[in-house]
Amino acid sequence: METEFKRIPINLIFPRVGNIRRIIKLSVRAAIANTVIQENGLPDEFALILRPVGDRFEAIAGNTRLS
Repeated sequence: METEFKRIPINLIFPRVGNIRRIIKLSVRAAIANTVIQENGLPDEFALILRPVGDRFEAIAGNTRLS
């Protein structure tokens, strides 16, 4: 099965309800920001995994990157 990547406007994405990582470590956020700066974005392997919910999308993986 081939992975399909789509660009979704950020305003249509919401965090997963019941996300177990409610508190985001500053060190993790800094590491993500550093990768974005060095790579001029995030590599595909760091893409959010979303599922459609009505006309929006729930982030089921990647909530830290979403914040």
